[in-house]
Amino acid sequence: MKIYKGNLIIKKGDDTSKYKDLEKITGDLSIYSNAELKADKLESVGGCLSINSNAELKALKSVGGYLSIYSNAELKADKLESV
Repeated sequence: MKIYKGNLIIKKGDDTSKYKDLEKITGDLSIYSNAELKADKLESVGGCLSINSNAELKALKSVGGYLSIYSNAELKADKLESV
C-alpha cells in the first residue's frame, strides 16, 4: 500500500503523476485552484479534504475530517461512504 504520511498540498504546476498509485494519506489533502489530481487508488484521507479545483478520486471511501468543496470545483468520488 502506498501511503503519504502527513499533509499533502497540490498546487498549479505540481507534477501529480507521482501520486497516481497513492492509496492513503494520513493527514489533510488540499487541492488548490487550477490544480488537478487524479488518484484512482486513493481510498482514505485521514484528515480533512479541501478542494478548490477538480479532483478525480474514484476509490475514495472515507475522509477522517471535514470535506470542503469551493468555487466551481468538482469531486468525482463514486465510492465515498463516510466523512
